[in-house]
Amino acid sequence: CRPAKPSVKAAAAPRCNNCQRWGHISVRCTSRFNNCARCAGAHSEAQHRNVARDAPAKCFNCGGAHRADSPACKFYENRMNRKWL
Repeated sequence: CRPAKPSVKAAAAPRCNNCQRWGHISVRCTSRFNNCARCAGAHSEAQHRNVARDAPAKCFNCGGAHRADSPACKFYENRMNRKWL
């Protein structure tokens, strides 16, 4: 008998805090623009309060009525599947 090997889970694709797309991190982002994780506006999330305080939630990736990092998003659900992204 051999000891069982521990299972290795695939790492989830990261979400960029700059452009909000999945599959890379902000230091590797090639986008020239920031996109807000709260409303998908053309500003950073840090600037959201000053620029678009009353804007409704909108996902930059799918256009749904939720944040870009919401578990309700189909992109979030498929973050483990790099081929899907």
